Amino acid sequence: MNFRLVAATALAATASASLAQDLNNPQFFTNDMSEFGWQRQETNSTFWAWSSYSSVAGPNLPNGGGFPVPIPSDFLLPTVYDVSPFALVTSGGNLYSFANPVEINVDIPNYDLGEGFETVIVLQALFNGAQFVAVDENLMPLETAPVTIDGVEADEVRVLRNDGLEPGSQFGGAQQEVLLRWTLPGNASGYSIEVRPPFSSTSFADATIDTFVREAVDDGCTRTDISGDGVVNISDLFAYINAFTSSDQSAEFDGNGVLNISDLFAYINAFTGCP
Repeated sequence: MNFRLVAATALAATASASLAQDLNNPQFFTNDMSEFGWQRQETNSTFWAWSSYSSVAGPNLPNGGGFPVPIPSDFLLPTVYDVSPFALVTSGGNLYSFANPVEINVDIPNYDLGEGFETVIVLQALFNGAQFVAVDENLMPLETAPVTIDGVEADEVRVLRNDGLEPGSQFGGAQQEVLLRWTLPGNASGYSIEVRPPFSSTSFADATIDTFVREAVDDGCTRTDISGDGVVNISDLFAYINAFTSSDQSAEFDGNGVLNISDLFAYINAFTGCP
């Protein structure tokens, strides 16, 4: 069996849902990525959505929408799976365990554009059962959500909805919708998101993942590293001063095309601001 062909066919069947996810329960998931700097189906974006799962170990391909579709031949396959013991698929298609917390992995493909770019990843997920993120009365998270990408915690965590449980409660019929955002340096061929609820009896339900690749913003430190060794130190300062006093055009630093004292000041300002 050509699994990639089967996967591409399955994803193609969800193409009509690629702009608005076809999910069952979430009330506050957003389809509008404009606040993060793009819209779905833009060049260098991806979108994957799940409304249910059929297997604990996977693969569970997106069944709520996808982009790009058909999936490019050089892409990894997007999938969700649970690596915890005793996990099961509920009658509603959620990943769940009453004996221990679920350990969800979400693997997603990307464009492998490498350095010089940065990758924004937005995960929205619905959790049922025990509370996933403890919140205060204003829905502000009381602690960092246990979700990482290659060990990196999210830059932003939002609780979009919190029904049914008080902070610290474990068992019951809570529903939480959570949004997490990362901005990661570079762009890889794929990313693995690890979702680790703190309690048992928390089920992983509907989920969407959007990604966007954009050129990295140069904070000045890349150009300040004259030696190119990845470290900005006093030797770079001396190298710049030598170039500047020699009227070397490479010392033109402020971007106006003219080498003068403002370039020296601009370099020193950037140098002092670099780690």
